Amino acid sequence: MKRWSYGVNFYQKTASIYIQKGPRWVFLLDSLFSFICSKIPRIPLPPIKVRLWDKESIEFNEDKKWIKLSDYWGDLAQLFCLEVHQPIMDFCWNKTKMYSFSMDYSKVREVFYKGSEKFWDGGESEYGSSNNKT
Repeated sequence: MKRWSYGVNFYQKTASIYIQKGPRWVFLLDSLFSFICSKIPRIPLPPIKVRLWDKESIEFNEDKKWIKLSDYWGDLAQLFCLEVHQPIMDFCWNKTKMYSFSMDYSKVREVFYKGSEKFWDGGESEYGSSNNKT
């Protein structure tokens, strides 16, 4: 199965097309967990303190070795996305191949402008007007 997307840089007027190729089950698994992650409520974590063990986390938290769960993970949705969804997404990305093709900015704009006018006009107005409005 293949999945594609495009990316543009409004400031430098560059564009690329991205194609992901992999087994169908990988895309299904990634989509399923992305959907689940988007539906988990933002329930605050209880004020339980946990001990930090790695030096980087301790330094990042102003040399505190004990920190509240909510200060470290935020809420239930963030905890799920970091500890469950992220490893699954990494697994899925390792099972796919990514191909990238640089293309002419004006050609990509011409092909993808219709239906995404708000995206294109918003980006171009922020970084300067485009000379080739369609």
